[in-house]
Amino acid sequence: MPWSDINGLNELLNFASFVRYCDPSHHLGSLASARLLDSTMVSIIGPTRIGQVLVTQGDVVLGRNGGVIFIPPQLAEQVVEHSECTHLEDMFGHQRLREKYTAGQIDARWTPEIEQDYHQWLKENEDHLPVPKTTVEKILNEQEPTN
Repeated sequence: MPWSDINGLNELLNFASFVRYCDPSHHLGSLASARLLDSTMVSIIGPTRIGQVLVTQGDVVLGRNGGVIFIPPQLAEQVVEHSECTHLEDMFGHQRLREKYTAGQIDARWTPEIEQDYHQWLKENEDHLPVPKTTVEKILNEQEPTN
């Protein structure tokens, strides 16, 4: 990607780009050649390799500060649901770390008492959580703690 493209992308608001490296000469032909471009487009909307990953049409791209991942479309819903559950567990864990549990208790497999506390927390906060109510209800129904 030419340097001017990277500078232009950085100026766009609400546009995320992730660049591992660039070489401003990658499109240029040799000095003996009058050609400006020395690239061949092999396909449009075809599979491409980015780093060590093969990316295909329909893949969901998730970019964060730590990098970029590509999720096959048939797994996207499952990944979203799992990440919502993980996000709720993290919210609960961070709050309870400030209030009553140690890091060792939260970072280890939760005891039945912590599981019960988590389910009670979900019930009390169901209307204020950043996930659909159906996600909370699914957690409560599938993983009801034993007393």
